[in-house]
This record gives sequence, structure tokens and C-alpha cells, in this order.
Amino acid sequence: MSFKIPVDDLLKEFSNYYKRMEIQIDYIDSLDSKYFLDESSIEELKKMYPEIYEQIPLNKLRIIQNVTFRQDVVEPLLNSMDGSEKEKLENIWVSFLPISSINAKSLHVPNTKIPTIILYDKVLGALHFYAESYLIARELEKIDARIENNFLKYSVRVILDYLQKKRHDIPLYHLPYKIKERAALWATAQEVFIVAHEFAHIYLNHLETSKSDRLIWDGKKINVKEFTYDQQQEFEADLQAFRWIMNLKKQDLDNSLLAFIKNIGVSAEIFIFFHIIEENLKEISTTHPASKDRLRYIYENIKDEISKEEREFIESMFQSIDLGFDIKDFKISKESEDFLNLMVNNIKYDII
Repeated sequence: MSFKIPVDDLLKEFSNYYKRMEIQIDYIDSLDSKYFLDESSIEELKKMYPEIYEQIPLNKLRIIQNVTFRQDVVEPLLNSMDGSEKEKLENIWVSFLPISSINAKSLHVPNTKIPTIILYDKVLGALHFYAESYLIARELEKIDARIENNFLKYSVRVILDYLQKKRHDIPLYHLPYKIKERAALWATAQEVFIVAHEFAHIYLNHLETSKSDRLIWDGKKINVKEFTYDQQQEFEADLQAFRWIMNLKKQDLDNSLLAFIKNIGVSAEIFIFFHIIEENLKEISTTHPASKDRLRYIYENIKDEISKEEREFIESMFQSIDLGFDIKDFKISKESEDFLNLMVNNIKYDII
């Protein structure tokens, strides 16, 4: 499906953002430029954005990505806040870097007290692939439950290897547009939580402590100063994020990328994603509580304010976490991978 991107309009909108957040944008650009000087980085971009790469020059691609994400996700989230909340956060720039960490970060911007938020391309790409894989698995289950099970394990293995840099790309399936769209809606509902969580740290004044860190990608090391939080602050940021998402779902979202937020459980599903990573990579954080504990804290504090359907959806997630999804010993041959990919690309999908 071809489409035309309004590049000129988006660049004009970027200039408006730049007037408000010049220092933050210039700082992120100084980091970003260090990553995209070599050919391998350009190839990475082509794989991440195959539909739009031909329409947009490389030096404009990151700007377009940032502006569209701002319009589709960040601005609706800000508009769900009350006046004082929005006023405190609306001039925080949210941007991207190609790091394989599973967390977003709030960074200290030199020579200013205003932080900036960075998200990681690879995590967002993994979220979209995870959403696609879930929808594909539902179709494979109708054919053979064993194939479905192997496909889910394979998909998680791909994500884990991708985040560990054991593989450099994620499979691009030839799926019907409606399936791609549904997966994008699913993943975007979880991306909203990531942004809201970082906004919450800033809004709740969790910026007392920071540490020097190094962002590493393709052997490059870039020094930054990131804000750090204790476990109670992580719980508090999670809950505040969901309070905003609960406000956001009251808006007219039918024709937006945020349509799936009408069921708050879809955003909460990101904790299943985090749990799978924790279980298989042993990603133990000294600050972030376990994903199940974070989900439980949110649920206990909002359960009386959400619908029965949403409560049941979240309760089913606790069951999934308890069942576990340990695939550390799962391996798949090249022949099996080719077979699964062939099946995926030739399924007759039931479009819901």
C-alpha cells in the first residue's frame, strides 16, 4: 500500500517545536549525528523504515520520525493532562536513538535544568514485531497448535537476539494492511505508557539524583548524564502514567493511532513484554521492580476505576506471567525458520 508523506508540512511543524525546545533538540541531534555517519547505520534505517525511506532524504528522516511521533502520541498524551501538568511537561522534547536498552531514559541536557526523554528504536521495533507475532500466532493456532507454539518461541528468540545484538534485523512479513495496522495500534498503546512513565518521573520531581552513563551502539560509546530513580519512585511513575492514560482514553480516539487505549489493559500488556525479557535475559534492575510487581501495584490502585472487561484482561496477564515463558534453551534451525516464515507469508488471514 503506497502513501504520500506530507514532508513539507512536517518540517514546518518541526520548526515550531524547535523554537520552543531548541537546546534539547540540538543536544539530541549532537548525539544522533554520532550514530549515523557510517554505512551500516544507513542500512539499519532502511530496514526500520522501508515504506518511507525512498520518500524522505536521510537527513530529514529522523526529523519526520520525531514529529510524527510527537503528533500521534506525545501531544494527545499532553492533552489528557490538566493545565498545570501540561504546562510543566509540554516543552520536554521526546526523541529516538538506536540503542538496544529495554528502557527509555530521561537525560540531563548540558547548561540547562530542562531534561529530555530518549526512546530506543530497537525496543519500539521489537514491540511492533511482538504485536505482529501475537496476531500471526492466533492464525497459526487454527492450523496446528504446535506450529503456533514454535512460532511464538521463535518470535521471542528473535526479539531477545535482536536486543542482545546477536542479530541485526527483525523479519519483515508480507502481511495484509489490516494486520499491520492492528499491530501498530497494539504497539502504540504500549509506547504511550513508556512516554507517560518518563513524563511522570519529571512531573513528580524524581530528578534529585543522576549518574554518568555511556550509550553504546555498534562499538561507539557516548557519555551522557541520566536521571536515576529508586523502586518506590518507579511504582509512583507507573501509577501516574496510567492515571494519564485513563484520562487519554476518554478522548475521541477512533481515528487515531491510540484507538486501542480504550481498553487500558492493552497498554498494561507491556509488562508481559518486559517479563519475558527479565525471565530469559535475567535483566535484573537495581531500581526497577519486577514487572509482575509493577503490574500488581498499578492494578491494585486502579481496579475500582476501570471496567470489568479491563480488570479481567489485566488479571489474565498475572496468569500468563505465572505460567512463564522460559525459552533460554530454545533453538531453531535455518530450515525451520524458513518454514515458519513461508507459512506466515502464505496464511489466509481472517481480518477482524
